[in-house]
Amino acid sequence: MSHFCQKLKKNHLYALEVRHPSWAQEKRAREILKDNNIALCVSDTAGRYPYIEEDTATFIYIRLHGSKKLYSSEYSEEELQAYAQKIRDWSKNTYLYFDNDYGGYAIKNAKRMKEILGL
Repeated sequence: MSHFCQKLKKNHLYALEVRHPSWAQEKRAREILKDNNIALCVSDTAGRYPYIEEDTATFIYIRLHGSKKLYSSEYSEEELQAYAQKIRDWSKNTYLYFDNDYGGYAIKNAKRMKEILGL
């Protein structure tokens, strides 16, 4: 993995969204991500895949696929407020992608998040 990461162009931003539960305990891999400024994606997948919040880069990358049902649950005001607070606490550029698009929730949640963050 280290060899692969070193081959990446340095003038780009990279994020890795993991699926296998072993990543939750894989400290060496997370160190490699840090060494190469690759964000470990904060990924909410309604419990299907690992949820890991670890700052490994100069930026944060979040993918919200749905907290209750994958791709098709709307985020509540409380959940949006909690993610907004995390974004404020990280205090660095954050890329947030809503992928809970079934039923149009992604658009609604993204608009509300912009309001909460004052964007």
